[in-house]
Amino acid sequence: MALFGRHDQPHQRETYAPGTPFLAGQTVTPGRFRCRECGTEHEVPERVITNLPVCPRCQGDLWDRA
Repeated sequence: MALFGRHDQPHQRETYAPGTPFLAGQTVTPGRFRCRECGTEHEVPERVITNLPVCPRCQGDLWDRA
């Protein structure tokens, strides 16, 4: 019998710590995010769960909630 998935692996992050940036590629819920490098804002619309992009302006990969 084949085993699918592993339940003994730890989660990437149990909880979000305030002040910790979100990383490009990280799955996020709706809201506004601001690039830490250049201040460009990115809006994730209501009822959408998606991955943050790399900043289109400066190619930065760290985001904060705006």
